[in-house]
Amino acid sequence: MKVESGFDEHAKSRAGAIGLMQLKPSTAEFICGRFNIPFEASRLEEGEYNAILGCTYLKYLIDKFEITETVLAAYNAGEGTVSKWLEEKAYSDDGKRLKSIPYKETRQYVKKVLRCRKIYEILYR
Repeated sequence: MKVESGFDEHAKSRAGAIGLMQLKPSTAEFICGRFNIPFEASRLEEGEYNAILGCTYLKYLIDKFEITETVLAAYNAGEGTVSKWLEEKAYSDDGKRLKSIPYKETRQYVKKVLRCRKIYEILYR
């Protein structure tokens, strides 16, 4: 949430992502359908609703990709994009771990999230 929206539940991106966890309505609708959660696009700016959907999406990505950096890249660039990267030797040796991330924004995003995680681990250990 820190990296996605700066904890602003009303944040909106140029790409159409909304709320604390910057979910696109299509992603939120997919997650709701997959996990039998009522989809209400009008509630995406509600912090609790957005966080529930965002965390559910993260869990979905963790189950699919397993490796933290790959999960974070998928959250930012999209699971389809990351799945394609994992198939290419230029980006992955084993089809699971990204050895490089071709999108600068996604590379920076992964670094920021990991940096924040380290800070939170220090603060809340």
